[in-house]
Amino acid sequence: MFGVFLPILPGALLVLIGGVLLSLVSGSFSWLPVIVLGLMWVLSQTVDILATSWGVKKMGATKYGIYLAPIGAIFGFILLGILGMIVMGAVFAILAELIFAKKNIRDAAKSGLGVILGIFISQILGIILVISMIGVIIQFFV
Repeated sequence: MFGVFLPILPGALLVLIGGVLLSLVSGSFSWLPVIVLGLMWVLSQTVDILATSWGVKKMGATKYGIYLAPIGAIFGFILLGILGMIVMGAVFAILAELIFAKKNIRDAAKSGLGVILGIFISQILGIILVISMIGVIIQFFV
């Protein structure tokens, strides 16, 4: 579960690997849980990207803010961890809107808020998916 909150630890990927290993060592290997867990992992990655983009778009960002916010989030995470990811993603979105889209500070700040909203939604959905993946493992192996 820590991987849901700390992007350096890929939560859904760790659950997928754990499910595959459990399937292999349980003595009753089945492709069905492995495929289901794999699809859920793909869904978690897709949701992660789309939720942040949705948050930025919902708050009125242009393509500049939408494209530069993830770059800022990655840069911020490398420098400052999870707090840096949130702050720098918002800062890059705001700067992109101010510099390239020529928006005023209020509209640009709304784009930055969209980054924070998108990351929050992404984390909530990630938690739900990881818990669901754990449920699949319990259903098949316990």
